Amino acid sequence: MSKLHSKAWKRGGLIALLLAVGLLLSTADSGRSDDAPKKTDPPKAKTDDKPKTDDKPKDEPAKDTEKKPDAPAAEPVVGAPSGGHAATDLINKELVKFWAANKVKPSRPTTDHEFIRRVFLDVIGRVPAAWEVMQYVRDTDRKTKRARLITKLLNDQFYKEDLENYWADVWTTLLMTRSGNKDYRNQMDDWLADQFGKNAPWDQVVRLVLTATGKTGDNNAVNFVLAHLGEPQRDRSEEGQFDAVPITSRSVRLFLGYQVQCTQCHNHPFNTEWKQGHFWGINAFFRQVERDGQPNMRQQRNQPAAELTLKDNPNYNKTQTVYFEDRQALVKATGPKFIDGKNLPADSKKTRREVLAEFIVDHESFPKAMVNRMWGHFFGRGLCQQPVVDDFNEQNPVIHPEILDGVAKNFKDYKFNVRELIGWICNSEAYALSCEANPTNNKKDHEVYFSRMLLKNMSPEQLFDSLKTALDQPEQKKPAGVVRKKGAPRVVDEARKKKREEWMERLTRNFGDDEGNEMTFNGTVVQALLLMNGRDVQDELTRKDNNTVINALKKVSNSGIETELWLAALGRYPTPKERELVDREWKKTGANAQWFWEDVFWALLNSNEFVLNH
Repeated sequence: MSKLHSKAWKRGGLIALLLAVGLLLSTADSGRSDDAPKKTDPPKAKTDDKPKTDDKPKDEPAKDTEKKPDAPAAEPVVGAPSGGHAATDLINKELVKFWAANKVKPSRPTTDHEFIRRVFLDVIGRVPAAWEVMQYVRDTDRKTKRARLITKLLNDQFYKEDLENYWADVWTTLLMTRSGNKDYRNQMDDWLADQFGKNAPWDQVVRLVLTATGKTGDNNAVNFVLAHLGEPQRDRSEEGQFDAVPITSRSVRLFLGYQVQCTQCHNHPFNTEWKQGHFWGINAFFRQVERDGQPNMRQQRNQPAAELTLKDNPNYNKTQTVYFEDRQALVKATGPKFIDGKNLPADSKKTRREVLAEFIVDHESFPKAMVNRMWGHFFGRGLCQQPVVDDFNEQNPVIHPEILDGVAKNFKDYKFNVRELIGWICNSEAYALSCEANPTNNKKDHEVYFSRMLLKNMSPEQLFDSLKTALDQPEQKKPAGVVRKKGAPRVVDEARKKKREEWMERLTRNFGDDEGNEMTFNGTVVQALLLMNGRDVQDELTRKDNNTVINALKKVSNSGIETELWLAALGRYPTPKERELVDREWKKTGANAQWFWEDVFWALLNSNEFVLNH
């Protein structure tokens, strides 16, 4: 047990009591229909002996109206108006039709507090600061406030860095995984932040990463191909410099939604459409890739990265033939051939990778793959029978083909505008539903209905940035130089970046795998222990400058302090039962000890309600 928190445990267990009343999952749903919050008792009289100064925010419910915790002034509107956009209207229409056909009752709408936290995490990768919550809750135009919030997060210069940094994090992990040298990852992260910052069309981004040439540090898009070249070949002129097996499977999976990796060795045993020749036909497009320089080994991942150069060498694999062996030990051959049967044009003046990039972005599955991946990002699973977002095949049928096809068509028609796609999904009625289950949607098989929001694990990056937001409580006006004009260079907080890298190194060692997935990152016991005993969190809780707890103690009543801490950590007001419990334990301390409120805040940050995106 850490020194910081030992007192609370020895004094009868304030933290244990907080856990006992269900604070760790007070608004999240575990999948059962009986998990809806129960009505709480009216609050009892104040337990502190301080003057009765009312320092609560004006829009917080008064004591005599607090019988329904977190109750908004009016019933929330389901979803947000789409502005008449066809893609959002299509999503709403098709899901309503699907619910009716399956006799499904959608879950209740989210409250304002639930919605702002969800959309902040999903769109810019962190929880909102207390002032951001209050600003949104005070907005009285309930018919348009959600749509305006989404538009603000996607387009306002104030959130530009949050937006570009978050999506750069997401796609750096997908493109590069969390392993490998951090310098190469940081280079790719910088390049992607620039692409998302200027809202580059998705087809353009994919073309650039597939065809990039040049030096690391100069053209950082080269890092995607360089990270997945595979094993060196014996005869460069005949086979190429590398076998290019990893880049083949990763490119098809990320950009077309097909998992063809097992067809490297044999025809797919379950999905008859995937043959061994499909894999090696695409592989042949990468066989003229050449790398100059030797990358850092895995054990050198934290050392300065060696400079690498990526180019295409037309003298490699001039015969255009790639040989592979089937299960019967028969050697077969193929040339560059795309999955739909298209061959490398005989008179093409383009490099093989340039031709492959054109084939990929022109394929019908290209917009569908991005739509399904983004849908999974916001809803916790894709539109197919299985929850994975990148495995289109005959054994995993699309359950909502009208939505997938319709939104993909709009995505293509809007020139692959990623921000538009995000807006269409976030403005849908389904996205604004709570995670509380009812008898018609409380089973695992019901998840594909999208009639309630699924609990989602925070990524390590989201967790770090959310902790920093909760512990720092950034001011409404960011420091000079951070809110930058359009076209201005990206500003990097080097101290924060270094701390973030140290945090990620420890956290992903426990939770990440080599494919960029969070295999065991589930926001439960292991993660909680990591936070509880983490030196970083304890140091932040007790620091003397801009400390959230110290700032909260400027309030003159327990009620005011509790409100500040709950808004900072959970984005909502404490319930009457939570107030009653904290007030009772506070009275036992005999004084308004700072360590007591540090422990309360520490418990909130270690709760499932904080760690999970609900």
